[in-house]
Amino acid sequence: MKKIITVLIVMMVAITFAGCGSAPVGNLGGTIKIEDIEWEMTEGINGNGDRCGVIEYTNHSKYPIVSFKLEFCQKDDLDAETVDNFYAEFGKEYDFFYDEEEIAEFKESEAGISMYANSELVVDTDESVSTELFYFSSIIYMKNTEYFDLVQPDIATIAYLKNGNVYLVYYDFKTQKYTEEDNVIEADQWPDTDIAKKVPKPDSRVIISWDFGSDELNVEAYDMSFEKYKAYIDECKKMGFTLNAEGDKNDYSAENEEGYKLEVTWYSTNQSIDIDLSSPEE
Repeated sequence: MKKIITVLIVMMVAITFAGCGSAPVGNLGGTIKIEDIEWEMTEGINGNGDRCGVIEYTNHSKYPIVSFKLEFCQKDDLDAETVDNFYAEFGKEYDFFYDEEEIAEFKESEAGISMYANSELVVDTDESVSTELFYFSSIIYMKNTEYFDLVQPDIATIAYLKNGNVYLVYYDFKTQKYTEEDNVIEADQWPDTDIAKKVPKPDSRVIISWDFGSDELNVEAYDMSFEKYKAYIDECKKMGFTLNAEGDKNDYSAENEEGYKLEVTWYSTNQSIDIDLSSPEE
């Protein structure tokens, strides 16, 4: 599973090297704004059933949000004792994950005490979702919500759908300015190839293609609930992918009579599926 913001940045950087780029755009007249997103830090329950810090947000813009990432940095007015106490407590709790040298690097970094939350769900107008908060750039979720008081919002990264394209915009809370990528990517990248016709096209508004040739299909489809995933597998079976079938709740693999091999995996965290189809071996 690839993070959609990472996917978008990689694709847009590739276009940038071809001659385009990103540019500051002030207050983004007529497009999405940070004020359109109502968010708060609060306590919630994660997928493991543990209490942790989360970000809850509601999309009040007129565009579906594909991905929303909030990064937090250390408050400017924290005293040295508070900072030292945080790192001491953090070091004790996660000494199995970080050694003293790594903790020192966090402490000396420009952001200082930092956290982030990244929602990978497609969120329509007036819909709300929540997502976990993590320490630094790690995969360790924040258990102690008292640490909310140590940080302030730093950068917001927003990917949104408009006119069949995905746009990426950054908001800097410190300067209160936006930067939007000049490049956009097509939201529906389902390829028009012979091999793509062997399987059904998923019912998704965001399909990212990673094809490297005519003999394979590798795509990721977002906005795919578990019900959509199950319906997609049923369609694949109707198109003949029933031989040597294997799988469990979240994945399915099978072949058809021509020898094409299909693998489909569903991810609950961002409601997406990976579709991999390979040609028969010669």
